[in-house]
Amino acid sequence: MPESELHPKLNITDTTDSDIPPQLPQINISSNLIPSQTIRHDHYTHPKQPELKIEVSRGQKGSYGWTITYNGTDLDAIIEKIREADTKLREFFLTEG
Repeated sequence: MPESELHPKLNITDTTDSDIPPQLPQINISSNLIPSQTIRHDHYTHPKQPELKIEVSRGQKGSYGWTITYNGTDLDAIIEKIREADTKLREFFLTEG
């Protein structure tokens, strides 16, 4: 069976020059068996939404304390949000009533 019938999509050509010894032929192999493809892999980072976390603890004598955590990029907005949360916590836990 001829070579071309065994591999119908594989082209092998012998380009032996007369300057090159016969035992070292140059062979070009080209194939269209595997199509070329490009794989694109993108990463997207979505900015975090500001998040307010408050941890309230009660001491042995009934006193309250808290830790306020707020993340963000605008310093004035961070300070205002923490101040607002602290004021509300003080009104709720530290007022007599």
